[in-house]
Amino acid sequence: MKSDKTAAAIEVSNLRKNFGALEVLKGISFEAHEGDVISILGPSGSGKSTMLRCINMLEVPTAGQIRIFGEEIKTTTRRKQLVPADNRQIDRMRTDARELDTEVDPDGVPFKTVKYDLELGG
Repeated sequence: MKSDKTAAAIEVSNLRKNFGALEVLKGISFEAHEGDVISILGPSGSGKSTMLRCINMLEVPTAGQIRIFGEEIKTTTRRKQLVPADNRQIDRMRTDARELDTEVDPDGVPFKTVKYDLELGG
């Protein structure tokens, strides 16, 4: 999926995740640009949630690269497992200011909302 927009908001390359001998994610690659609407479809147990958990590092991938707004999520190996190399980087990426808008409720009180709301169509 290519877009005319310049940098991908999320870029995933060759994402792999194993649970023991079971390979759940087998080389997933895609790009998502700001404003893109993406659907992830598949049967129960096919790895949809695992992929999302790997992208935001709630689950550490076995292999692959993840870039958020061009910045690669850094990993290192500890005890023969990949782990985030810098937890501050993960925290910062999860709360990146580019993903938040300040809005004002009807009473004039500001609040934060995520720009990339899931749009449901019927």
